[in-house]
Amino acid sequence: MDEYLHFYQVAYQLKKQKYPELTFLSSSIIDFEFYFTIRTLFNFHKIYFDECSSLLYVDRRGAPENPQMGLDLTKKLHFLQILVRLSPKTGNDIVVTETNWPISNTAPYAPTSEKECVSLDDHASFLVRYYLLALGSGVVKNVYWHQLIAPGYGLIDNRDGKLIKYPAFYAFKTMYLLLSNAEFVSLKVTGELYQAFFKYLSKEQMIEVCWALEPCTMKTNNRQVILRDGSIQEPIETVQIGSSPIYLLTKSCS
Repeated sequence: MDEYLHFYQVAYQLKKQKYPELTFLSSSIIDFEFYFTIRTLFNFHKIYFDECSSLLYVDRRGAPENPQMGLDLTKKLHFLQILVRLSPKTGNDIVVTETNWPISNTAPYAPTSEKECVSLDDHASFLVRYYLLALGSGVVKNVYWHQLIAPGYGLIDNRDGKLIKYPAFYAFKTMYLLLSNAEFVSLKVTGELYQAFFKYLSKEQMIEVCWALEPCTMKTNNRQVILRDGSIQEPIETVQIGSSPIYLLTKSCS
C-alpha cells in the first residue's frame, strides 16, 4: 500500500499542475478487504481523492443479502461510508467500479472455481438485487457491472463469434427502462421480504420492486405486474414473490 501511495502522490501532483479537471478515484480495493482501503484513506501522504471507489464483489457469499462477518451488501456499503466520512483524504461520493457473479458451466471463462458460480437465473436476479440494495443504501453514486460482453460473467455470451444475450441482459434492460426516469423513495425490509419504492413525478405513478428470500404471496391491488425480464403478466389478484424481482406499477393518474 505504501508503494501505491507513493505512486499516487506523483499522479496527484501532476493532476494539480496540469489536469485539474480530471476526477481521481481511490483506492479501488477488490472485495471486502477494507483494511487496505483504510490504509489509503488514513495516512500522512500529501494526496486527495475526489471520490472513493470500490470493486465490491460479494459473489463468493452467494446472494447479495448473504452476510460476511455479519455484514451484508448494505452494511458493507455503510461501513465504507463511515470510513469515507472520517477520512480527510477523499470526497464523500462512493463509486462501485466493478461487480458481477461468475456463471456456472462457463469454464475457463468464469474467474472463479465452479463452487462460486451461479445459475443464469440467479445471475440475473442477483444483478437487479445488487443495484436496488446499493441504491437503497443511500450512499452509492454509481455501480458498474463488470462487464457487458463476457461469457463467464457478463450480460452477453460472445463465444464462437455469436452474441447470445443472457437472462441478465433482459433483467438489466427492464430495470433500466422502468427505473431510469423514476425517483427512488425508500427500501423496506420485512423479514425475508424486500420492497423498493419509486415514483414518476410527471405521471404521479408508483413502482414497487419486490423480491423475497423465502417465497410469499402478495396482493397486486390492481397493479400491473412486470416480471424481471420485462414480460407483462395478465391481471391477477395475487402474485408469488420469490428470488426473482418483480415490478408492480400503479396506473397513471395523469
